[in-house]
Amino acid sequence: MNPVKYIERLNKEQKTAYDKVFGPLIVMAPAGTGKTDVIALRAYNAYISGVKPEDMLLLTFTNRAAKSMKKRLEIVIGDIANKIRISTFHGLCGFILRQEAVNLFLSPDFIVIDEDDSRQIIRDIIVNRGYKSHLYFKEEQLFVDYIRQAREFPYINEKKFDAKAYFEELIKERGLAYSLGSLADSISEILNLYVAQLKAYNLMDFTSLVVRVSGAFKQDSIRQRWESYFEWIELDEVQDTNMIEYKIIKTLFQKHGNIALFGDIHQTIYEWRGSQPNEILRDFKINNPGYDTVRFEENYRSTKLILEAAESFLGNNIDNQNVYEDTEKIKVRGFKNLNAEHAYILSKIIENQKMDKAYSNQAVLARTNKDAKTIGDYLESNNIPVFVMDKTRFFSREEIKNALAYIKLMLNPKDILSLKRINSDLVEKFSKEQEKAYLEIGQFLNEKVYKTKDPYLELLEAFESNEVVVFDVETTGLDIKKDKIIQIAALKGGKNGVLQKFERFIKIDYSVGDSFKIHNISDEFLFQNGVDAKSAIDDFLLFSQDSVIVGHNVSYDINILKENMKAIDLNIDKLSSKIFDTLILTRKTYPGFFSYKLGNLFKEFSLNHTPTHNAMDDVICTLEVLEKVVAKLLEKQAKRQAVFTKYQDYFYPIARNLGILAELSKEKRPQDILHEALIRAGLIEKYSKTSVELLKLRELYRIFREYDKTEKPTLESLAELLEIASLGNDTDRFLNIKDQVPVITVHQAKGLEFNTVYLYNATDENFPSSRNQSGEGLKEEKRLFYVAITRPKSNLYITYSVGEEQAKELNKPSRFIHQIERKYIDFR
Repeated sequence: MNPVKYIERLNKEQKTAYDKVFGPLIVMAPAGTGKTDVIALRAYNAYISGVKPEDMLLLTFTNRAAKSMKKRLEIVIGDIANKIRISTFHGLCGFILRQEAVNLFLSPDFIVIDEDDSRQIIRDIIVNRGYKSHLYFKEEQLFVDYIRQAREFPYINEKKFDAKAYFEELIKERGLAYSLGSLADSISEILNLYVAQLKAYNLMDFTSLVVRVSGAFKQDSIRQRWESYFEWIELDEVQDTNMIEYKIIKTLFQKHGNIALFGDIHQTIYEWRGSQPNEILRDFKINNPGYDTVRFEENYRSTKLILEAAESFLGNNIDNQNVYEDTEKIKVRGFKNLNAEHAYILSKIIENQKMDKAYSNQAVLARTNKDAKTIGDYLESNNIPVFVMDKTRFFSREEIKNALAYIKLMLNPKDILSLKRINSDLVEKFSKEQEKAYLEIGQFLNEKVYKTKDPYLELLEAFESNEVVVFDVETTGLDIKKDKIIQIAALKGGKNGVLQKFERFIKIDYSVGDSFKIHNISDEFLFQNGVDAKSAIDDFLLFSQDSVIVGHNVSYDINILKENMKAIDLNIDKLSSKIFDTLILTRKTYPGFFSYKLGNLFKEFSLNHTPTHNAMDDVICTLEVLEKVVAKLLEKQAKRQAVFTKYQDYFYPIARNLGILAELSKEKRPQDILHEALIRAGLIEKYSKTSVELLKLRELYRIFREYDKTEKPTLESLAELLEIASLGNDTDRFLNIKDQVPVITVHQAKGLEFNTVYLYNATDENFPSSRNQSGEGLKEEKRLFYVAITRPKSNLYITYSVGEEQAKELNKPSRFIHQIERKYIDFR
């Protein structure tokens, strides 16, 4: 590891960006100009200039790019790279929401779902509730897009959102007014049902991640915390960022101003999802008047001809007199029909493979998934090993979703979508149970409950015998990994009220800072009254030993207590596993309250003891809330046990498997848990005779092994792997690709490079797309074409077929081909 040698290789513009380590910076970096190296080296420069690695944030567009960036950083700065947060934007949003779960009344173990799962929820709502008997794919996609846009609207527009008018405009625009027009009056209800189901199942879709963070940042205390969370930020692919995402990122950097935006405006190909780079750069320049701009000109990827051709395509005049041989030029080939076009691409792949000794150095790019499938099928039928991404997207494949179902349920028992994959009939039967007596389907998945046949029995018995321990903590902040507990308060009691109290204040080795404003516990008070953390926690463990533990929004208190225990080498297994949350219980037994914060419940129930943000006051108040909950639970106890008895034999095998996986996770790594889940679900046996599915399961196993963060506990690593599965896309799998020819769309090729590229079916009706023949759509198509012609390092072939002579109208080559200066093209 020698960063100096990498720094010495930087050209003048790269060195300028490297030296500008603090303050606002814009770097315009076209493909192949060494952007990733500079991003990594600037992080090194920030580190040697005094920025702590854990205070850095590097944001990029895909998991593949994030992993590539991390590898580059490891080369430059070694293991320090592991302390820097390198993330996709949606991955960052998930991190923020888990950190803020206690303040947002979220369960931090939520599962992120992909677009296919969103469609499943939409289908269930619309079909099962009788809005419509069937949904076609285009209709499902419209609902996915509408729900995303409707939920983002309040955060990027000041005017009022008209749900019905917006829906009617969208269905008219997409030619679906005839089939979906009757749902316009119900669209607000459908939208609300969709959001409610996500909440009920403890799920987040991509939009949830963004809008929940946007909403959280409207709260002053949360926004101010995140304004200072990172001190130094780099954002890659700014041209792919939309306005709602930029506003979140802006919150993170506007206080310190140490932000670098990297990108290439000419590669803006995501306007369909709201990317607005010109507006973002305009806002950035207005609000950061001291910004610098650097443009990378020198290209290290492609041949000089390809670079000059791309520049000429953009309309830039190239001032040179270079003369190129036909062998170097872009080969544009027209054919009478697709069969001839296919045969030509096949012959060239074989020819180039013999010279390159590798298939993976070549790629076929197509404008659409349909075209990619057509040429991919042809090549595969002619014994060319191909990698067709959207033949069925990897993480959307049936066998992959089935394989992940048990793991998702282990981490989130409320995930009904995963349970349906295991036993859909059982879910349907239970959902129709009229009187569930405060039972949730997820409670059948806890193996321990089968001994009592009532998930609340331990709580009810402990309350009756005055053996409940109610506890709360006060801390220096809300980051369970970084912050420290400074007060533990608990009481023991039940139906007879408070019988015993427990309280410890804990000394820490730094100031409580701004958290004093919340809990009013000063540094001086802790110095005089605090004890060391080990003594305080040991005493609490003894006080609560084997007891039922109760808290309000208790998951945060338990999680930060466990992290504090790990930090001082205390065994977290000593903490009782019998835990109940009055926040969840009051929502279940007293539905309809405006808020379930402790302060509001104090008013709703007319309680005696006021919560004050002092831990002892809060636990006394929580015991009073618990008394109200217990009364409700006792009313329905007999019915609850009857329902449980009715369904226990159906659910127990699933619960047993989940229990085995949970035990295994204490000792084994994610790939081992996956293998066991495949066996338990019977999937290895099911797919043993179908080689394709079995190969995909083996690839999933390799992904789990490759992406496993071995420095983290298994369950944490599993949660991150599931987010990769949901938030990733198939381009991320290039890290594991074999010697195959990638057959992909131009969108999927963004950020990738190959020795040789074949741009397939480049007719004027296909590229530009027939839907984008004018206006802003045509401009985006042009940028997409630019992305395509800048993917090759050495050789670019552009092919098209005019069609059969008997056709009414022959195809023309793409107009974009003629926008490349003629001297760069060998046109035949």
